[in-house]
Amino acid sequence: MPIRRWIAAALTLGTALSAALAPSPGSASAWGAARRPGVAAAAAPGARPTVRPAGVSGAGDDGADPLPTNPISPVLVDVAVDGAEARARAGDRRAASGALDAALAERERLARRLVDLAAAHAREVAARAAADAAVARATGVLRAAVAARTVAEDRVAAAQRALDRERRQLSTVAVGLYIGGNRTSDAWVAVLGATPGERTRAGRRRVLSGAVSDAQVAAVRARARTVARARTDLDAARRTEARARRDLDDRRTDRAAAAAAVQRNEADTAATYANRIAQDSAITSRRLDLAAAERRLSAARLRATVSGQDFQLVALDAWVKAAAAAPCRIGWWAMAGISEVESHHGQYGGGHLDARGRTTVPIRGPRLDGSPGMARITDTDGGVLDGDPVFDRAVGPMQFIPSTWRRWAIDGDGDAKTDPDDIYDVARTAAAYLCAGRPDLTSELALTAAYLSYNQSSAYATAVLGFARQFESSLTVPG
Repeated sequence: MPIRRWIAAALTLGTALSAALAPSPGSASAWGAARRPGVAAAAAPGARPTVRPAGVSGAGDDGADPLPTNPISPVLVDVAVDGAEARARAGDRRAASGALDAALAERERLARRLVDLAAAHAREVAARAAADAAVARATGVLRAAVAARTVAEDRVAAAQRALDRERRQLSTVAVGLYIGGNRTSDAWVAVLGATPGERTRAGRRRVLSGAVSDAQVAAVRARARTVARARTDLDAARRTEARARRDLDDRRTDRAAAAAAVQRNEADTAATYANRIAQDSAITSRRLDLAAAERRLSAARLRATVSGQDFQLVALDAWVKAAAAAPCRIGWWAMAGISEVESHHGQYGGGHLDARGRTTVPIRGPRLDGSPGMARITDTDGGVLDGDPVFDRAVGPMQFIPSTWRRWAIDGDGDAKTDPDDIYDVARTAAAYLCAGRPDLTSELALTAAYLSYNQSSAYATAVLGFARQFESSLTVPG
């Protein structure tokens, strides 16, 4: 017979016994008095709770409820869960992680770019310095060429003046000889060595002309050659100067290009550095996005149903932590069995556990007023926990009687409060209650005795033990 059918049969049998087995005020659970786990005051005896699938948010639940005070147990990180919300949040987390990875990769690219720009800047500054030196050298060459051209111009001018002077002197001598020859022609002719036949008027002219040509033309011609050579040197100097000017222009162009390259590099470096600063800010934002996505995923996973089970991951986390902190050897499934019977893991009445492990719908048992099938337990908490100032009601997902809770309550999640509607607190408290005086609850006999201390009903103990063993065999928790 399947385990759940067997348990249902045991519960049916237990109903007939429960009236006689109402819990004493010191018992933990009111199951025997209520004759059905987790039955609220308005529920009919034997009614099965209406259960909302775990991981489905209630009205107004935007997925942003706070996480537990303490992180989820590391052994549960890889436990598979079901639910659309958890899958969606996992996709959000992957997207946020991808965005962060992309931002980090872009920052790394910008960092490499800055390194490359720094190396290029060093080369370009060196090239600009070399261009400056080349301009200085070309400037010096041009200055020397200008000076040489100026000297050449001065030489041409001097040579031209000398030529002009020689020509004037030649003209003056020629005119003087000619005029003087008309008055004292014989003396001049004699001085010039003329023969008697040349002493005629025409002869004298020929003699004077020859004397002038021989005496002065050679000098004029020499001066003219000097001028020509000076002009040739001047042309060469001008060509040299022109080449020097072109070379200087080229060097200045090179220097301008080198300076522009440095400026472009510096502008690119400034822009890249600004981009890196912006990328650092983007990375911070992406990290915050990822952290938020991870928080939302963690909350969604905690709210989700464990794959193949009917309880949420947050409940499993509470049981695992309670077992680890218990004063005796006890399995997490031992608390899970009680949770199943008492409130279907906090899902009775259409509610569920939020990410902190609190029930979204308060679970309160029937009034323990001694009516048929009920124990009579007058109020022990002033109605603070159960809302009833006259009689007690069992409270929370593990259905503690208020007086038992006040005595045994333990803060299971480190929020400095003990809350019977908090699965972490009730799991830790239930573990301590079951372990009282029992060092080892791994055997069926010891665990049954512990369940009977929790609720003095054999049917109850049998039902809880059946669920506990089912959970133990159907889910392996590492560690």
